Amino acid sequence: SHLIKVEIYLEDSEVVTFRHRPQYLYIEAFSTIGGFIGIWLGISLIQLTDFIETLVRILRVSCASKKDVKFKAEITQEFDE
Repeated sequence: SHLIKVEIYLEDSEVVTFRHRPQYLYIEAFSTIGGFIGIWLGISLIQLTDFIETLVRILRVSCASKKDVKFKAEITQEFDE
């Protein structure tokens, strides 16, 4: 059987424990939250302007197609007479 036994003996049994407790200042917390809100509002404004632009284009196409249909109807009536 291929068995290896390893024994480790420490001269000093003292255990060192490190504790780290990061401090987050209130101003840093508000700064971070404000930054995220600013980014969110910026993205929201961009989306709002994009939505308004798309809505205006849809209305233009809709109105233009209605005028086009009315114009075509007038032309066909003139030729029928």
